[in-house]
This record gives sequence, structure tokens and C-alpha cells, in this order.
Amino acid sequence: MGSGVRECFIPRSGNVYVFADYATLELCTLAQVCLDTFGRSEMAEALCAGQDLHLALAADMWGISYAEAKARAKAGDNEIKHYRQLAKICNFGLPGGLGAATFVEYADGYGVTVTVQQAQELKDAWLRKWGVMRDYFMWITNLTELGAPIEQIRSGRLRGGASFCAAANGMFQGLAADGAKRALWLVSRECYLSDPWDRVPDPISGACHPGRTPLFGCRPVLFIHDEIGMECPFIEAHPEGASASAERLSDVMVAAMKHFVPDVPIKAEPVIVRRWYKGAEIVRRPDGVILPCKPVTGETNGKRFTQWVADMPAAA
Repeated sequence: MGSGVRECFIPRSGNVYVFADYATLELCTLAQVCLDTFGRSEMAEALCAGQDLHLALAADMWGISYAEAKARAKAGDNEIKHYRQLAKICNFGLPGGLGAATFVEYADGYGVTVTVQQAQELKDAWLRKWGVMRDYFMWITNLTELGAPIEQIRSGRLRGGASFCAAANGMFQGLAADGAKRALWLVSRECYLSDPWDRVPDPISGACHPGRTPLFGCRPVLFIHDEIGMECPFIEAHPEGASASAERLSDVMVAAMKHFVPDVPIKAEPVIVRRWYKGAEIVRRPDGVILPCKPVTGETNGKRFTQWVADMPAAA
């Protein structure tokens, strides 16, 4: 069950939790900002090619191809795992304008120790991989030096008095926030209204008056950064209903974000759980129906692992 506080939270009787969060959302919005502003983005190219951005950077750091890095990662290679962790820290920390000294502190928060020199080398490697970021930082510098309010792409929201790092982070974080909040509004509308699209089109089909969707009767209970959590009615003998709600949650979240991030692939995989687990992974029946999942821990070759399995009565 785990030892975290979140596992203490369970849905009301007759319900399960359905969660969906966006995959690497802020890197997707960063790629979109670069496409909108400069007409190019190496991150966008990698995402459209279906690549893992952390693994792609790790491959460059190690001097191997992406295909080899992917094969090594699948085989459990510890060295590529190490490089991917370094790449993850770079991809999440450097877009906000961290210098070498502040990167050392940031990496320490991930339990990784680097020197200032190593931090600078990592930043140089990151800038070589994602070359448009040099233009991005120059753009942010020019905006902040002007002292004028910074306008958020697409929503047009204005922010005054932003520092360099606040502006560098805000451009892509703000875009992610706009999309996530639009998703929450659209999801909530379908949960509470039996005919939610009587005045505006369904974000997925574009049709009006589609009637109730599978989200009707669900209740949003958590909104955490880029994740939406709902209570969803659940019938043990007929999990298809909750599965349809989970799929609809994912579809609406993706459609909502595409309004702000039209040129980069967006993913929001749903999971169903009987308590609030960290890191839950989707579990499906052979016919594709999503089932509640739970973690099962084990050990092989001296290494502990967690596997997510169906959390259903044996008879089901």
C-alpha cells in the first residue's frame, strides 16, 4: 500500500478515484513557445518523433544514438539510467535560466551531486542539444530589460515586473497553466451538466447537443498542477462505466491543452485506483477496459521493483 500520506485518502463508498496528468507538459509548452516565437524547436521535433526528451539528451551526453540509448534503457543499463537522470535535471531546471552555481543546488534536490564545473558542462551539452534555447534566453533578456509587461502567448495575460528567471519560467509554465485550467473547466462542465454543450461545441467532436458524456456524475476532487483527480461511480460487475469516464477525462484534457499547444503531441494517460497512490500505472483488461490498479512490490536479483496489477475481486 505504501507509506505516504496520500495513500490515506480513499473515495467515498461506491466510487473509485480516476486520475490523469499530462506527460512532460512543461517541456511540451516550452517547445510550443519556441515554435510560436522562432519557428523552430528541437524539442518539438523530438516529441513529434515520439522520443523521450530525457533519453534523447542522455544519448547525446553519452555520445550514442537514440536507438542504442533506448535499447540500453530497456535492458536496465545503469549507466544510461545515470545519464538520463542528469538529463532530466537539465531539462526541468535549465529552461528557467539557472546558472551553474544554482544548478548545483537544484541537482542536490534530486539527490545528485555535481560541481560547478560539471554543472557548466551539463548546461553546455543541453544548449548544444536544444540550440533554440540560446535564442529563447536572448528573447527573455530583451523582454525583461525593456521593463514592459510580458504577454502570455495565446491567452494574452499580462505580467508586470518579472525578473529574468520568472519570465523564462513563466512563458511556458503559464501556457501549461492556461491549458490545464481550461481542461478543469471543461471536465467540470461535463461532470455536472447533463447537456454540457448546449451553447459551445464539444472540444473533441465539435458537435453541439451531444447529451450526457461518460463524465456525468463524476466529481472533480483534486487539481494538482497538471493533474486532475475525480471521484467516479464504480460497479464491481461492470467496470466499463468507470473505464469510459477515465478515457473521456483523458480525451477532454488533451483536447483542452491542444487549444494552447496545437503543434506538439499531448498525452494525459488515465488511471483508476481505490486510494490515492503515487506513480500509479494504467492497467487494462485484455479487451481494453481500464481497471482499478494497485502496487505489488517484489525483488529480483537483489533489486526491488513495483508492479501495478488489477485491484479487483477474484471473481471479476
